[in-house]
Amino acid sequence: MPDAKKTNPDAGLFSELPESKRPKRVDESRSADDEQLFDWSSWQSKLPPLKKHSVAKLDVLRSYIEDYITILCTGNPGQDRFRLTLVDGFAGGGIYEGDSFGSPFVLLQAVKVAEARVNQTRTKPLTIECNYYFVEADEAAANCLDYQLRQRGYAHEIGKSITLIRGKFETAYERIIADVQQRHSRGGSRVIFFLDQCGYSDAPPPLLRAISEKLNLKAEFIVNLAIDWLTTYLRDEKTFRKIYPSLGVDAVLPIEKVLAAAKNEAFDPQYVVESLIGPAFQQVSGSPFFSPFYIQAPKSNRGYWLVHLAPARRARSAMLDVHWRVGNGCRHFGHTGLDMLSFKSDANPSGYLTGLEFGESIRSSVKDKLTHDLSREIRDKHSAGISYREFQDAYCNRTMANDEIVRQVLIRLMQEGEIDVSGKQGGAKRVDSIVPDDIIKPGTGRVLLVVPRSPKKRK
Repeated sequence: MPDAKKTNPDAGLFSELPESKRPKRVDESRSADDEQLFDWSSWQSKLPPLKKHSVAKLDVLRSYIEDYITILCTGNPGQDRFRLTLVDGFAGGGIYEGDSFGSPFVLLQAVKVAEARVNQTRTKPLTIECNYYFVEADEAAANCLDYQLRQRGYAHEIGKSITLIRGKFETAYERIIADVQQRHSRGGSRVIFFLDQCGYSDAPPPLLRAISEKLNLKAEFIVNLAIDWLTTYLRDEKTFRKIYPSLGVDAVLPIEKVLAAAKNEAFDPQYVVESLIGPAFQQVSGSPFFSPFYIQAPKSNRGYWLVHLAPARRARSAMLDVHWRVGNGCRHFGHTGLDMLSFKSDANPSGYLTGLEFGESIRSSVKDKLTHDLSREIRDKHSAGISYREFQDAYCNRTMANDEIVRQVLIRLMQEGEIDVSGKQGGAKRVDSIVPDDIIKPGTGRVLLVVPRSPKKRK
């Protein structure tokens, strides 16, 4: 059984640093006063507690999987099967103190809930055929998960729809990909990876790109990174230079740019990570759509960086729906307008220093800022017109708004005369609705944008 006081598994990466300087692995099962990894070998007598920010993280995962399936299975009454593969790359033991479910059971239950929800309004029942892969390197944790699955009614699915893999994700993923390719030889498989790593180097973006490419660029990733390590060492230049290569983004983001931003006291280190490392993480992964927001412990700077990488905008918006709905614990470091990850001197400074919660007051601010930003963007860059679908794809990564908030903003701009929206073939202009093929152009009104005039010269 693993020793609870074993050396940090990532210590090789930091072998040149003294022990006191090496970052500790952050694990959701660790108590607030305990910096050691939880010893899963005692799971039969004592399970680890589940912290509040871990609960929030699992709420996001549960809600997203339920919404994802519901969205994709709605509107096709003739469909009788929906195939999906869910991969939990760092599964843990499955159950926590107080009989709280970990990610494997959250995934299993979310699929059942979604299937029931979809079938409520269908005359022809739909069956969700989901294959689960639970990967765990710790022997005791894997034993716990195996036991818990069997005790809770899943014994008959182990080896069928449920595959338990004892090992590291970095080696197990090849087997998973081979299984998916064999099961779906014609392609088209939907695969979501939940990668709740203890640190930030076990699932680097180059690995995600390799996986995505082998799955026809259709894989989706929900990557949890223990951001404490990065934010703790970001302003310790000597240490940060040693750990930075393990992130896998140095080819596109020079470390000097990150260090320069970290020296600016106007920024919280989490803003530096979100605004610089986030886009670099996305670029290296090859995923076209992403959201780089945090799950943060109440009254604490400790938390997780939950990066979502998706092949489709609709998936990105569904994740934003969850952030806005879960609210408590979800946080964005930046500002509420367009180009949310760039510094703007007129933005709310708290966004760079303490972060912005996904609540009603911030939603209102997002709408107000986007009303001005999008009006200006359409006027300056889209005089020839752009379809609503293309507009959404082009701008969604640049704001913390979901599709619905953007739609509401555009309708406001129509009604104010700031933009004109009409059908693809022209015709009557719309004032209170918009569909994907509609064309957006600058309007003739200037209600929201006041262009300053030069003072008249006296004769």
